Amino acid sequence: MSISPELALKVFLSATTVASIGDMFVLQVLKGYSLEYRSGTFSRQNLEWITRVPFLQQLLGAETLDFMKSRTLWFPFQELLFGGLAVLCLLTYGLSFALLRALVFIYLALLMGVISLRTPSAGYAVPTLIVWRGIVIGLLTSLLPGTGGVIEAGLGAGLGFGLFYLLYGGGLLFAAANNQNAGEAFGRGNITAATMVGAFCGWHLMIYVIFITLLSGAMGAIAFLSYDLVRNRQYQATKALPYTHYLSIGGVIAITLGLETLQKLLGE
Repeated sequence: MSISPELALKVFLSATTVASIGDMFVLQVLKGYSLEYRSGTFSRQNLEWITRVPFLQQLLGAETLDFMKSRTLWFPFQELLFGGLAVLCLLTYGLSFALLRALVFIYLALLMGVISLRTPSAGYAVPTLIVWRGIVIGLLTSLLPGTGGVIEAGLGAGLGFGLFYLLYGGGLLFAAANNQNAGEAFGRGNITAATMVGAFCGWHLMIYVIFITLLSGAMGAIAFLSYDLVRNRQYQATKALPYTHYLSIGGVIAITLGLETLQKLLGE
């Protein structure tokens, strides 16, 4: 499908705005769960000046200003990325219910990936308040015309759950062999995250999601261990690495490109 530059710009700006508003509400919810984001000189923005702008607090409200001050560069990056992906999805699905469903998933997946990277505790690595709602939304929206159907979504969710449950079992054995806690090897949150991805992608796309996830996860692990070796002159072969954002990457790439494009790229 070809689209005009004007339509692409409208979609980009609309999607970016919606993501910004959504992030504002999500951060308020996360604050209710006492989640603290990692801060650092690279990611933390100095936005205290916004409280000194005349009438800005009256115009936007105190909660909005508090959100703006607590933002990191991850949030604007996520919002701009969401806008760009919205344009690509428009090329893939056109103006349809499938486009709307893909955008809902991409927003949840990006949010899931950002939160898993920015929360300090392993127990918060996979935000269940997003994942469980995402599973329900993924199954319900599969009833919309042109989205593949509830059987496709249910089989996708089952495939994601089943495979990552097996990986979780392997993680338990790995942890026992290396005297680690079970959650340090492969957390249960990855199972529910994979179930959500499968519910949106369906079982056909989920096959490609798994391939992309495992490939990007392996590349990420190699890059991390190499960096650890160069920086500290040693590395921990049994160090636990977060996996949820690799699921996000796999799901976003697969649903953005679509099944037909992926099949063409792989020569199927």
